Amino acid sequence: LLGVEGAHRLLRYRSFASQPLSLPLPAGLASAPRNGGLEAMTVLADGRLLLLCERCGRDTGSLEGWVGDAKSLRPLRLRADDRFVPTDVAPLREGGVLLLERDYTPARGARARVRRFTARELGPGSAAAAGEELLRLERPLAVDNFEGIALFQQGSTTRFVIVSDDNFSRTRQRTLLFQLELR
Repeated sequence: LLGVEGAHRLLRYRSFASQPLSLPLPAGLASAPRNGGLEAMTVLADGRLLLLCERCGRDTGSLEGWVGDAKSLRPLRLRADDRFVPTDVAPLREGGVLLLERDYTPARGARARVRRFTARELGPGSAAAAGEELLRLERPLAVDNFEGIALFQQGSTTRFVIVSDDNFSRTRQRTLLFQLELR
């Protein structure tokens, strides 16, 4: 799956060499800000899709998203606070997710955090869940424009990796790669 911002689209590729199939947009996504549409997407452990909009619903105190299969996506709300916006999401084996979020202001600089949401918090009809904050990075710690998260098993230990994007800037931003243990 590929989410496209600007002219908001949701594309499905059957293989790397295939032409994409355009999927119907979830209700409300067409009116998302130009650079604030689908930012974080994953396939959950049970096979459902989770799509999160970068800037939809911020005025309501919620991050807007959708969960379900490509033909029947239901609205989902996660609690938004403290100016953070979603940048990536990774599925947990037990059905929940780790959500990577970022924030930036010129005065404060870049910040990032990782929240864990349970499968129950992502279920149909659930209230706007806050999740559990696992990690917060801000000055004086090393922090930048974190945009990617992935999980992997190393023996019985679950680890996750977060990566920042320097946006081709040699002076203002850095590419950072952190590996952490999930507990």
